[in-house]
Amino acid sequence: MSAPTIPWTKWPTTVSPNPASSARAALAMPTNNAETVDLTPVLTLVNATADFVTQAQFDASGVQYFFEIKVIREDGTEAIVDANRTPQTTGTTSYRVNLELEETTSYKWRARPMIGAEAGPWSDYALFRTPTLIHLGIPTPLAPPNNGEAPDLTPELVVTN
Repeated sequence: MSAPTIPWTKWPTTVSPNPASSARAALAMPTNNAETVDLTPVLTLVNATADFVTQAQFDASGVQYFFEIKVIREDGTEAIVDANRTPQTTGTTSYRVNLELEETTSYKWRARPMIGAEAGPWSDYALFRTPTLIHLGIPTPLAPPNNGEAPDLTPELVVTN
């Protein structure tokens, strides 16, 4: 049994492509190999703009962004360490990484708009580094000695880490 033939006059004259198909987000921060302030950085992008529909239609279509974070190992290999879909917010969209990244390590991230199961193009990658954290030990009191008396009402308190 063959498929029915549709006369050419019945074909639509315009095609409405998926609005997410060509909308590209711009990564805002962190970029340019910037060092983050902690091990769970906030990744921020400038929302994509619509190409085939009005911006209002695009924004009303339930746009989400798929964030992907990769670690760059010392040997040059890479691995995805976190990925998440986040609903679009006004102007920019941000995502806080869901796990604690390794300190003093290089990462790269990218994002793409999503409408339902339809995906737009990936952004370019942006690089960032995590900081080296300072680990302080528990201070140990040295003076005045435990249960000792201070020489005056303004004693000098001395501790070691």
